[in-house]
Amino acid sequence: IYETLAKDFPRKSEIYQNLVNLYAQQGMPERALEVLDEIETVQGPEENVTMVRYELLMNMNKHKEAYEALEKYNDQFASAPILSAMAGYNLSQYNDSLAMTCYQEALACDADYAQAIIGIAEIYRERRSYPEFFDTVNGFVTNLNIDSYLKDRYLNAVLNPNEPWFRRNFSAQFDRIIDNYNATHPKDSLAMMTSSIYYYTSDRKEKGLETIRQAIDLYPSSKSLRGSYVQMLSESKLWEALIDECTKAYEMFPDETGFLEYKGIGYYQLNDYESVISNAEQLVKAAKGDTLLTVQSLSTIGDMYHEIGNNAKAYTAYDKALKLKPDYAPVLNNYAYFLSCEGRKLKKAYEMSKITIDQEPDNPTYLDTFAWILYLQGKPADAKPFFKRAMIYGGKESATVLDHYAEVLYALKEYDLAEVYWNMAINKSEEGEKAELEAKVREKLELVK
Repeated sequence: IYETLAKDFPRKSEIYQNLVNLYAQQGMPERALEVLDEIETVQGPEENVTMVRYELLMNMNKHKEAYEALEKYNDQFASAPILSAMAGYNLSQYNDSLAMTCYQEALACDADYAQAIIGIAEIYRERRSYPEFFDTVNGFVTNLNIDSYLKDRYLNAVLNPNEPWFRRNFSAQFDRIIDNYNATHPKDSLAMMTSSIYYYTSDRKEKGLETIRQAIDLYPSSKSLRGSYVQMLSESKLWEALIDECTKAYEMFPDETGFLEYKGIGYYQLNDYESVISNAEQLVKAAKGDTLLTVQSLSTIGDMYHEIGNNAKAYTAYDKALKLKPDYAPVLNNYAYFLSCEGRKLKKAYEMSKITIDQEPDNPTYLDTFAWILYLQGKPADAKPFFKRAMIYGGKESATVLDHYAEVLYALKEYDLAEVYWNMAINKSEEGEKAELEAKVREKLELVK
């Protein structure tokens, strides 16, 4: 259709441009290049046509021809995008001096061309010419003719937390950049969010929280600002503030169940298990057909009922979850483990636990549950290899798993080894549980001396 249209309307450049895109998408770059030739025959050299030609040739690994296309255009016209593309090519060839020249020529064409400014800054950074780098970036962030979105995207790349040494060694310079960015865009939500994250991740959490709170006051309907604020409150362990903010945010965005999930975390950290249950029940209603969210919420309800000592309601919640997702390992494991703690329905517990270790054979928690059920069924020898595997994959970090393994070793009359693992369990125990475990171990070992 487009080929026919191109014949009927030879001067309609958008038809040719669509043809180029179609050929490129169909893996016909040679035909796309022919169409570009036709466009230039009719319209003369064009910046966007040259850029498309360059990208096509680069994708065809015709790098020399690609660069020559840029040079040919540059010989006739001054263009910041073309010169910046030439700079990028030279950087790929490890020729930063020529790249710098191209970027500088690009800025002579357009002093506000962001890609060229960023390119120069990055060359300075690679050369470790840090004073020049920071001067360039400061000029960039204070340039009112450059969109704040471009500044924000670059700053987020430069302030990458994966390079903490860079930020740490030049903290004063980065502080100046952020201050200048904010002064240039005092009420810009992107600038405020970037600044708040910068302060927060630079060990100035209070300033980060204050900055994003100010942004929310200016833009109360911004979901992204509220989401970042909630995440910061959670990481700061400000649980009451987290609950309050999540309540407000969910009222504004009732389809964003993530706010409810964070709210549940806040209640849990405050040991308010009843409120966790109520919040999870609200999540079930809000799930609206989201099976995984429903199952996760029912799992939470079951876990919390167990915490408050109501296993009957816990099992009811687990049964509802398993009707929706019969192989959901977290529910199967907890259900099986709590039954084993009660010493009942061990066959059912075994069957549920077996599914979990088939799914995740290296999960130390699941291995512990399965092996403990085997022990309770009077099969300590069968339990031992599963405990040994649990030890390999992290079980040594859990006092409960260590205690269970010691019990199995004790039942197998490996008393010395049992004592070793009990001592490890004691060292890993919480203060409130340590004395009770020490008394149990002492009593058991005295029986075999």
